[in-house]
Amino acid sequence: MKISQIFITICVYSYSILLEIIRYTLFPVLKGMGNKKGWNLAERQRLPFAVRDFRDRKVVWVHASSTGSAKQLCKFLEILQSRHPDDLYLITAVTRSGVEFLEKK
Repeated sequence: MKISQIFITICVYSYSILLEIIRYTLFPVLKGMGNKKGWNLAERQRLPFAVRDFRDRKVVWVHASSTGSAKQLCKFLEILQSRHPDDLYLITAVTRSGVEFLEKK
């Protein structure tokens, strides 16, 4: 066996061992942090429930990544609603603070 093959084998095994350590230590810690801080990730990963049937109207989905982009999105939606008053808008955000801001609006 050549030295380069031995080195590659050692690197692959080291990388695999490191990933296993991360999987068994870091992921449970992150999951626990999410539960403690009320991130409710399982609820946020589902699609929104349909309230009623909107087949006769256009539904536009707009998405914000944070509170700042949610504020800009609200200004943009005012323009959209003035131009297309019959359309419905589904608004989502990534961050919890962005979702809270949109819920208040």
